Amino acid sequence: MADKIIDVKNLNFKYDDSNKNAINDLSFSINKGEWVSIIGKNGSGKTTLINLLDGLIKSNKGKIIVDSLEINNKNLDEIRDKIGIVFQNPLNQFVSSTVKEDVAFGLENRQYETSKMHKIVDRSLMEVDMFKYKDNNPSKLSGGQQQRVALAGVIAILPKIIILDESTSMLDPKAKKMIINLINKLRIKNNLTVLSITHDMNEIQYSDRVILLKDGTMIKNVSPLRLFNELDNVENYGLEVPFAEKLRLKLQENGFNISNDYINNEEIVKWITQYYSKM
Repeated sequence: MADKIIDVKNLNFKYDDSNKNAINDLSFSINKGEWVSIIGKNGSGKTTLINLLDGLIKSNKGKIIVDSLEINNKNLDEIRDKIGIVFQNPLNQFVSSTVKEDVAFGLENRQYETSKMHKIVDRSLMEVDMFKYKDNNPSKLSGGQQQRVALAGVIAILPKIIILDESTSMLDPKAKKMIINLINKLRIKNNLTVLSITHDMNEIQYSDRVILLKDGTMIKNVSPLRLFNELDNVENYGLEVPFAEKLRLKLQENGFNISNDYINNEEIVKWITQYYSKM
């Protein structure tokens, strides 16, 4: 049986100034090492869910269990040590004037010995290929480099779970792909669990599962392939069909013998390459 690391049970939350639930009887679990994407349009409950998972707000009803610990005031600090969050704008995470100092910030708060801390900072920066920039000011780096520094700061504290809160939405396609590939590499190497909050439907192809929220309610909890095969109109949920899927449908419409199922970017490129190699 798979080992659960996040277990959400009958979760409900309502803001004081609202007359309806932001999270409505939500239940799901995530296994260790999984990559799960949470999607849905603005107001669907994605941000509220992250705040509940990190203990920033308290549910009105239900339970959240993280690595066998139920979130409450007694173990909140212990749970937060298990979770690292990479935000949309890395500049909001930076607190120091150099890359190495910023990566060390979380370790300093945990009172690591200086010599040990320096080794961890160097190792974390090497893992994200940013060691040569350790003396640079993070605000002077490119968007992709800044996100790598933010990621180094997260992995330095050795979390079991990484939450990506729209963390690639401000990046260009090349930097976005680089960051996603890097996170996936780190996930596999360190057996990390990744929870990705995203609007980018191209990004979900890297997920094991996708949870679709609408008005705080779970609509789907399926693989990326099944999501597109089961949803008649993704636009109804504030989502955009990925480019690869649009291209597959257009090719099929024009009589090409291509899969009837959703395929990702790599698969559509492979299909096109094979098709033209036969001509």
